[in-house]
This record gives sequence, C-alpha cells and structure tokens, in this order.
Amino acid sequence: MTTGAGMTGGRPVEESARTVVKLATIGPDGPTGTLQDENGLLPW
Repeated sequence: MTTGAGMTGGRPVEESARTVVKLATIGPDGPTGTLQDENGLLPW
C-alpha cells in the first residue's frame, strides 16, 4: 500500500475503519480515557 506522499505500510483502509467504527460507537457505559487498538487495551 502506498500513500499520496509515497509512503508505504499500514493496512487496508477497510481494516482500519473496522476499529475506528467499533471505538466510535461504544456506548455511554464504555471505557473512556484509554488507548486501544483492534486487540483491546494498550498500555500507556
């Protein structure tokens, strides 16, 4: 994968979007103030 800036790496947009949508649609009882990726919580 390349970007307009000629950089390579990452993953397909569709794959990244799944994580963004999941985190953006967490209900009001969901965790806040956390750092997460597709695998769950990440240490600070």
